[in-house]
Parts: sequence; C-alpha cells; structure tokens
Amino acid sequence: MKKFLLLVPVLALAISCGPRGNTYIVKGTVTDSLAMDPAAKISLLHSDGTKEEAAIEKGRFSFSGDASNEDLCHLTLMIGDRPAGRGEYSTSFIPEKGMIKIDLSEESVVTGGKLNKALTAYYTQVRDIVTDFQTKVAALVDSLGQSGAVDAVMELQDETIGKVDAISKAVFNENTDNAVGLAALSNFIHDLSSDELNDYLSRAGDFIKNDKDVKSLLESKAASKATAEGTMFVDFSGKSPDGKDVRLSDYVGKGKYTLVDFWASWCGPCREEIPNIKEIYEKYGKKVNVLGVAVWDGDNSATRKAMETLGMKWNQIFVGEDKTPTEVYGIEGIPHIILFAPDGTIFRRGLRGQEMIEAVKSVVR
Repeated sequence: MKKFLLLVPVLALAISCGPRGNTYIVKGTVTDSLAMDPAAKISLLHSDGTKEEAAIEKGRFSFSGDASNEDLCHLTLMIGDRPAGRGEYSTSFIPEKGMIKIDLSEESVVTGGKLNKALTAYYTQVRDIVTDFQTKVAALVDSLGQSGAVDAVMELQDETIGKVDAISKAVFNENTDNAVGLAALSNFIHDLSSDELNDYLSRAGDFIKNDKDVKSLLESKAASKATAEGTMFVDFSGKSPDGKDVRLSDYVGKGKYTLVDFWASWCGPCREEIPNIKEIYEKYGKKVNVLGVAVWDGDNSATRKAMETLGMKWNQIFVGEDKTPTEVYGIEGIPHIILFAPDGTIFRRGLRGQEMIEAVKSVVR
C-alpha cells in the first residue's frame, strides 16, 4: 500500500507535463542569429485580430491557451515592430488541442495535430505548384528573353492559378468546419463573384461566415455588384489639392465621359499606369474629363510629390485615409480605373493599359 502511494505523486507529475482540458501548447524554436537581436520577439496573431507576444530565451519560445479548430493563427519573428523577413520566419498553425511544435525559420515547420498536418500538406502542395511555375518562368525568359516570354508566362500564370484554385476548392470542401477550410478559401476567394462567394459560404461553418476578412470581402463584392457597368455612379467627397471641398459629382455626370483613376503614391502598379493616363489626358483631355482619386495615402503629402514627379496635371480628389470611395465601389486593389458615361452611369470599370486607351478612344467623337 505504501509503495502504491509513493507512485501517485509521480503519476500526477507526469500528467501535469502535458496539456490539460481543452488546451493547446506551442513549443517553438528559432535558432537563426536574428533571434539573438535584443529587440527580437515572437508575435502571435489570432483570427479575431487579438495579438500575443512571447520572449525568446536561448532560441526557444512558447504559447498556450484555449484550443480551437476554428482559429487560423499566424506566428512571426519580429525585430522591434517589424517582421524579420518577407514571408520567412513566419508561419500559420491551428491551435488544436495538444502539443504543437514549431521550428520558425526561413522554411518553418509545424508538427502536432491532425488539422495542422492537413494544413501543412495543403501549403506544401501550393508551394510546390508555385515553385514549378517559377522554374518554368525562368526557363522561358532564358530561351525567349524578357519581352518575348510575356505571352507564354501569362498563359503559364493562368494555368498555375487554375491548379491552385482546384486544390484550394477541394481542400475547402473537405474542411468547411475548421480553419484548414478558411486557409484554403483565402486562396481563391478574391476571384469569386458575390453570388459565387455566397454559394461557398452557404456550405461553411459560422466561424468562416463571421471571419472579419471574409465579411469585409463579402461587403466589398456586394458593393462592386451594386456599382457594376450600367449602374449610376455613387457620390463621395474629398478635398482638392488646394484644400477646397469637392465631390465626385463635381466632375461625373456633367455631359462628358470621365475617366477616374483610384490610385496611391506608394502603389507601384498605380505609378506604372500614369503614363497611359497622361497620354489620354494629352490626346483627349478636351473631350474627356480625367480625374484622379488619391486613396489610402495618409495626409496626401506624398501624393503631391508624386503628382509633381510624374507630371500629373489633371484634377485630383484627395481622401487621405477615408475608405468611403473604395468601399462604395467595392475596390479591393489599386489602381482601379472607371470610365463614366456622360449621364453618370458606369460605362467600363477595371480598365488598365492599352485596353483603357482603346476604351477612351472608342467614345471620343
């Protein structure tokens, strides 16, 4: 009897070493020299936007909390307030019940749990497809040159997107009630129409429907549908470069076609589009209004500098950080260029490059 009683504390100690109840424990390592930086720390971002931080001690860190199959967490090595890399030293995991081990590095490894195994398998499939695409692109450029390979690369890109979409949709359909499904959905959700997205969400768990990013995108797609080609413009307000109150309606619906470019000074693709808009302004500016709407650009001080540097002489509406203009038109990325008809209806939207030039040319009389 005494011998049995002596074994009880040992058994209790053994049990206490693992997760109890509905709990997850992350045991992580990060052995890169970056982790030795005094400002280095590990940031954990949950799906609901809450954040946690952990210190790194001798290359190790840990987190624990309530387990959830519906939480897609993102773990990042931070140096002060900035990520240590661009995608490296960062990984995703699901805080499912039990022990989860994470080696945070340039190619992070997550082990522990059925869902994390499925998530890793999915990410590996996508990474292999992307790696194959990059290898083939390099070969095309080597054989055909940068300019000669453009069409072949675009065709290969479409093929690659199709492969990723097919895998992602299959994984989503198998995981509509957990965070693996949410991860898969995020890889093709932007290509869906409002009706298509609603169809996928009808099969999804409530936590996916209520995910803040999914809800935001659903609202954006609904706004895009409400401002499709053929619908009347939606007004918004801002400031002119000289500080006067202006509205979109000051330019649109005034009897002339109006080309409106939603852009930002920091946006590379936006700046690449400026020469095309400049060509339209110089060729057709007397018959077609050209207007810029500077969005997501703080106090617009950088906007003014970009206008001067790029020779942008057409009218502008500054809206700073006010997201109303992009929200009412369901704009998910910039540049986004819309051609409004003389009566204010949306004639064409999502225009870029030569397609934009031809669209304007076709309505000039």
